[in-house]
Amino acid sequence: MIIGERLQSPLINIEESIAIMPIFANLVRWSAIFSLLAISAGCSSSPKATAPQATTSPTTAASPEPIITPIPTASGNGTKAETTPQASPTAPVKILPVEINEFEAFKHPSGLFSINIPKGWKKQENSKPGELLVIWTNQGGNSLLLIDIVKVPGKVPPEVLGKKLQELLRQQFGQKTNLTVSDPKPQSNGRTLVEWSYQEQAGGNSITVVGNSFIEQQNDKISILYVGYPKLEGGNAQAKLNEVANSYKIDPAGQLP
Repeated sequence: MIIGERLQSPLINIEESIAIMPIFANLVRWSAIFSLLAISAGCSSSPKATAPQATTSPTTAASPEPIITPIPTASGNGTKAETTPQASPTAPVKILPVEINEFEAFKHPSGLFSINIPKGWKKQENSKPGELLVIWTNQGGNSLLLIDIVKVPGKVPPEVLGKKLQELLRQQFGQKTNLTVSDPKPQSNGRTLVEWSYQEQAGGNSITVVGNSFIEQQNDKISILYVGYPKLEGGNAQAKLNEVANSYKIDPAGQLP
């Protein structure tokens, strides 16, 4: 029985889809990345103000963490009393908006796809036999682009692909705060789009992480392209990553690993 026939069954569940379609299994595999988008090392913090410090003799070595040094005060018996050291308040982390200014053309050596990638984004490939999987992250590490392509023996209806992708997104991010997953939206280029978002706590801030997932089939190849990034004032990630998605082209004649 071909994959297309099994996916058309209204009784098929998401676990069966994952088992017969590696591309969905990879969404499980890489979904953890999106949980880190708003809390990655790419976040920068505002400068921390430290209180004036007084020292006593002899001078002690400075602590590696900002502290308020005890200030000597006179006690009733003529001895010096010291206050308990208190940690200075930590300033909220300032999450920088994602800015994309230039693109560079990329064509995979296999010939399977081409795409315009934001300049300076770091590429990582985790392909294996029968599957092509390529990931890009921005320099801050808080935005991600992922392409996953596999070969299938039969035709899968777009509405089935969209529905299964929607269900799996809900399953994977179901514990996230304020999760939203849109209905599948057929696109004029033959793809199906599922939009999603959720709230993530980052450095004392509540950040909205948003993403677009596109799924399509070209001949015997099925592809998922999806992006995720923190939605912040002043960034241009949404518009620029839409341009990236629109530049994505699959060549079904290309060979998988």
